[in-house]
Amino acid sequence: MNIPKKFLLLLAITFLALIVAFDLWGFLTLGSITPNPQPSRDQDANAVVMVFGATDSAGDGLLKAAVEDPNVKKIYVVTRRTSPRIDAGVAAGKIEMMLHKDFTDYREMGDILAEVNTVLWALDKRRAEREVADMAH
Repeated sequence: MNIPKKFLLLLAITFLALIVAFDLWGFLTLGSITPNPQPSRDQDANAVVMVFGATDSAGDGLLKAAVEDPNVKKIYVVTRRTSPRIDAGVAAGKIEMMLHKDFTDYREMGDILAEVNTVLWALDKRRAEREVADMAH
């Protein structure tokens, strides 16, 4: 297939013109779009949170943020084991811990998921892949 050089040149010029046009548009609008300093927010949007993987570093950070958020009324923690933060939250009545072994099957959580507003995931991909491979054997 022989593509004429004029066509390739026209295609390259069009592409460059498009890049220049977007750069120019970005420069001209730079700083002209400002966020609303008082945006409307549904205060109940995160009232019920579910956290997966709350015992590892990233998940513990997500759980800490949810526990400290005054708008979060209830937290479901789906985990294989507990941690000091989970135990403290359970004792305070803000966290409900759900020990869960099979992270490929969530059927037993159907009723709970119906009341959850926000789901936070912090599962270790490599660990999950190993466990799925182990289940296959």
